[in-house]
Amino acid sequence: MTNRLEKVLAVLTDRHKREETTGDGHAVKYLPNLNAEKDNDPGGMLLVGRTWVAGSENYRFGYQGSMKDDEIYGTGNSYTTEFRELDVRLMRWWSNDPLTKKTPWESPYVSMGNNPIWFNDVKGDEIFAKAGLFKKVKYNESDGKFYDKKGREYTGKNEFVNRAQRLLNTVNSTEIGGVLLSEISKVEGDFILKNKMPSSGNGSFEANKNNTGGIINAGGIMMDGGLHQMAGFIGHEFFHGYQMLKGNGGASINSELEAYLFESFMLADLKGINPKNKILDAGNKNNPTDAATFTKSFNELHSYLNNRSFDRAVNSFVKGSIFNVTGTYSNFTSKQDYKMVIGNLLQAGLIAN
Repeated sequence: MTNRLEKVLAVLTDRHKREETTGDGHAVKYLPNLNAEKDNDPGGMLLVGRTWVAGSENYRFGYQGSMKDDEIYGTGNSYTTEFRELDVRLMRWWSNDPLTKKTPWESPYVSMGNNPIWFNDVKGDEIFAKAGLFKKVKYNESDGKFYDKKGREYTGKNEFVNRAQRLLNTVNSTEIGGVLLSEISKVEGDFILKNKMPSSGNGSFEANKNNTGGIINAGGIMMDGGLHQMAGFIGHEFFHGYQMLKGNGGASINSELEAYLFESFMLADLKGINPKNKILDAGNKNNPTDAATFTKSFNELHSYLNNRSFDRAVNSFVKGSIFNVTGTYSNFTSKQDYKMVIGNLLQAGLIAN
């Protein structure tokens, strides 16, 4: 079992321990067979009193997943990688960094850029940071640019990255979109854009296990589409991330309706339209009655966020919404006592101005 930097924290065997048995000798339940537990300081040295081993533990890997070399300095003090040896007591490599020309500002013997909490160096040649919107570049909403893990502006030619930058800058140029990206940039977790198509639609948001960030499958931005349309899609998925941070995560009609409401506010800003004065035709013409109910409720929400209009829009969303013409959300259910969070972004935008 490892943490996000691949440090081995516990070793389990594939043999199960039988906890209880019935009278006829059959197991009631099984427990994992724990072979070892260990804890390191940030630099990799084993902590005294925080290591437990069952018998002769011979698992070869430890700090950042590297192979132990206990014959040199004793247990857990030295690790070997593809390019060089690491002394975790000093947090220093034995030999020069083979990529030292890339980091002329620091000693070639420094490990993890002197920041082992954020970085690891599995091969012993280059720091790898698991942070930001991509593996190697992070979006800065303040200036609309991408930067690599060493703070250098990204100027590469990767088409997915360049399209993502244009779309994020478009989202950021709107009042409500700028507040959204600013709020997301403050959290501890990472929001990662991936060039991957979801099982349905052009994009999807997958929360991480701690609900502190997640992955946006954004392969849809590689298809031909208008700038506003694609920016609306990106903003929509990031808003799902914001909903998760506020406790409204998971698929539901309520969350989709609110995400489309966010998208509508954002697109109105891009087009220079006041959504309060613009009647939006958001109904599914195949179901005129439900379409009329949904369109009326959806437009009312642009003028005044209220639970009555929101509930009516939720109830008529599946049959009456233009957003469900293809049936994408037909199997979604609605949540009881759902509380809208879009008002937080609208209010923050008003205060900022």
